[in-house]
Amino acid sequence: MVRGQGSDLVDRSLTHYQIIAAVGAGGMIDGLRSSPWLDREVAVEVLPGPARGDRDARARFRREALALSPPNHPHIEMVLDLGDESGVDYLVLEIVPGETRSVEILGRTPQALAALAARVRG
Repeated sequence: MVRGQGSDLVDRSLTHYQIIAAVGAGGMIDGLRSSPWLDREVAVEVLPGPARGDRDARARFRREALALSPPNHPHIEMVLDLGDESGVDYLVLEIVPGETRSVEILGRTPQALAALAARVRG
């Protein structure tokens, strides 16, 4: 695991979510995995450590989380919870099985990419 990818939260709890692993980092978030909640593991996204005190980053995180919440689409994770625990903003999402879109896209032909885009659009 790479430091800075939510590693400071592993083996800690955010409310009733027990963080069991750091699984990656994106442009603005650290990805974590939580122990089973309601009989299933969930994904937990948090702001990276340095951004947790940044008011603008926290506001953007919340806006993006709220923007994700309305759709119910088979290729988009369902938002399960949004909150703040001791200054750590978190977003809880269902875990969608399968490869990430970036992994799926690598090595694809233009025709295959067009088919993938059509499938994601529904």
